[in-house]
Amino acid sequence: MAGEKAKVLNCVQCGGAVQWRAPGFSITLVCGHCGAVLDVSNPEIQVLIQAQEKTRLQPLIPLGARGKVHGETYEMIGFLQRADGTGQYKWREYLLFNPYIGYRWLVEADGHWNYVISTKQKPHRRDKSAQYLDKSYQLFLTGEAQVLYVLGEFYWRVKTGDRVSVQDFINPPEMLSREWDAGEEVWSIGEYVEPEVVQAAFGIKAMPARIGVAPNQPSPH
Repeated sequence: MAGEKAKVLNCVQCGGAVQWRAPGFSITLVCGHCGAVLDVSNPEIQVLIQAQEKTRLQPLIPLGARGKVHGETYEMIGFLQRADGTGQYKWREYLLFNPYIGYRWLVEADGHWNYVISTKQKPHRRDKSAQYLDKSYQLFLTGEAQVLYVLGEFYWRVKTGDRVSVQDFINPPEMLSREWDAGEEVWSIGEYVEPEVVQAAFGIKAMPARIGVAPNQPSPH
């Protein structure tokens, strides 16, 4: 697991010790002391953002927590809070890592959870639908996503204020998501996960209550 190869480095902004859980994989690291966002892709560490806002969020799954999801053990190494273009609708993304398997995400919005992986190939997109691995997904929304808060480490350069365009296509219990900006397009596939599964995997004492029905939540009937 990632923790077995973890390193400790000093933040070039405040000098505080920062644990680097996936060296050789992560290129962005956030100092837990001062909130600086660091570029660790080269030996000479650079500061991407000197500090985030003083308000600090406590992720429901703590950094370094390990849990078994779909039969594989992962370590939580990164946390994002994101919002839509208005900044009103917010959700939280937990980056999971296993050095032998790679990255996965757990995404929570309004108490609903999705287990997310990057697609192995680019889906075929039409006007209001998308095709992926012989399945058809219907367009649910088109909008923007912005990063409000960053904690931990990531495999790309990410910082508060980053914005991308997004589209979500649904075929319950799955959601196919597209994110893009001027330089890159990324697709991922998510599957709805019952909150109890996440709670048991990471030993979470209290889960946020579910609000409403998620776009890709399976029908109970």
